[in-house]
Amino acid sequence: MNMHNKKMKNALNYLSRDKMSHVDMLQSIASQKSDIILATNYGVLLHDKRANLYLLSVDSKSNMNEFLDKFSSPQLLSVHQDFLADEISKRFGLSISMVCKQAVWGSSLDSSHLEYAIIQPLNIQHLDKVYALYSHKIGKKYLQKRIQSNNLFGYFENDELVAFIGLHEEGSMGMLEVKSEFRNRVIGSKLLLWLVNELIEHKKVPFSQIEIDNQTSYLLHEKLGFEFSDGFVYWLE
Repeated sequence: MNMHNKKMKNALNYLSRDKMSHVDMLQSIASQKSDIILATNYGVLLHDKRANLYLLSVDSKSNMNEFLDKFSSPQLLSVHQDFLADEISKRFGLSISMVCKQAVWGSSLDSSHLEYAIIQPLNIQHLDKVYALYSHKIGKKYLQKRIQSNNLFGYFENDELVAFIGLHEEGSMGMLEVKSEFRNRVIGSKLLLWLVNELIEHKKVPFSQIEIDNQTSYLLHEKLGFEFSDGFVYWLE
C-alpha cells in the first residue's frame, strides 16, 4: 500500500467512527480538493485547497501536538474539539470566529415543497442586492466569489430577487436569506430543499454548519428532517 492510500484508509477509518460530526471532513475528502496532511487512528488533519482551510479532529489532548506541529502560521482552521480551539488560540494567536452544530440531511426529499419555485444561479449584477440583503457578517468580496463560481442561487417572484442560498467554499450549505416582507411563506424551506436535491443529484451529502446562537436556522433544519451532530465545530481565524 502506497503512502497516499495508507493516509486515505487511516483518514476514512477515523472519520467514519462519527460520520455526523465529521461530515465536513468526509465531504472535503470526497471533493478531491483536499490534501490529507496527517491521518492516524487517533486523528486527521486536512488542507482544503478550495478555501485554504485546515480541518482537524483529534481524539484526545495528549495526541494534539503531533498534528499542530504540521503547520506554522495557519490563517483559517476548522476544528472539532474545544481543547484544540483553546490551544490553537494560544499557540497561533487566532480567535474563535464561529461555533457551529453540523446539520446533515438524512431523509428522502419531498419534492412537493418545490412547487412554483423559480430558482436560478445569480450573476454579478445581483451582487449589490445580495450584499444589502444579507444580514450576517460576511464580506462583499466573498459573496462575489460565490456568485462568480456559480454557487449562489436566487429565488425569484415576478422577476424580483426575494431570497437566496449558496454553497460555501468548503462545501457546506449556507447564506440563506429571505427578504423580510416575504418571510413566513416557506420560501426558506423551498430554497434549502432545492439545494439538498441538487447536491444529492451530484452524489454529495448535503450539510450545513449552524452557529449555536442561530435558533431560526436550527429550527428550520430540524423541521425539514436534518440530523444534528453531538459535538461542535470551532472556526478560528
